[in-house]
Amino acid sequence: MESQINALGKLRGIEFSERSEETVGGAPARRFTYGYAINDFGYRAVVYVAKHEEKFYVITGISQRENYSTLEPRFHEIAKSVRFE
Repeated sequence: MESQINALGKLRGIEFSERSEETVGGAPARRFTYGYAINDFGYRAVVYVAKHEEKFYVITGISQRENYSTLEPRFHEIAKSVRFE
């Protein structure tokens, strides 16, 4: 998991702002947020990477920077609603 995060960080223009340990559906997970720009449009994303029964699951919420603070609570709510059976 850490190697994927490090690889993403090597891309030009990616700026990480947060990293934390979390749980998703009772499974261990990492959460990180980052920002980037494409053609003068800024974006922010939150990514949850969870590991359950030897499989990895990626949940991503992304929006333009100016809308992120409004949408961020919903992104977290969606990630926390995941259940593994």
